[in-house]
Amino acid sequence: MLNQAENIKLEAVGKIDIRDNVFIRYGAILLPNVTISSKALVGAGAVVTKDVAEGDIVAAVPARRIGRVEDLVKKLQAQTQSLPWADLINSREGGFDHAIEPELVELRVSHFYGNTPTSTVARSGALPLPTFNN
Repeated sequence: MLNQAENIKLEAVGKIDIRDNVFIRYGAILLPNVTISSKALVGAGAVVTKDVAEGDIVAAVPARRIGRVEDLVKKLQAQTQSLPWADLINSREGGFDHAIEPELVELRVSHFYGNTPTSTVARSGALPLPTFNN
């Protein structure tokens, strides 16, 4: 638009540097000349206009620091340990274990939705559709 309106030739480009162990959520926009430092998290839909420091969590438009990854990890660890199936989570190999996932699905569905039959859930990984009484 500026090229046509002002009859000048413009170009706005720049390097985007994404370091190790970065998580960028869906729809985030990174503008030119920014660095996303190691272990950072960029929230969905954020517009990053300046560098993101190591271990920071940024979100919003324009993106701003809303927290630290280390604090989020501590919070999620506490939440995980409070779950009735925490022992299964602690015993699995890595972040996902095919051998115990069906049991975890059963426990999760039972915990959050009551004693709903979950044989279909365990096979498909999908939650059952709710039923309503009129």
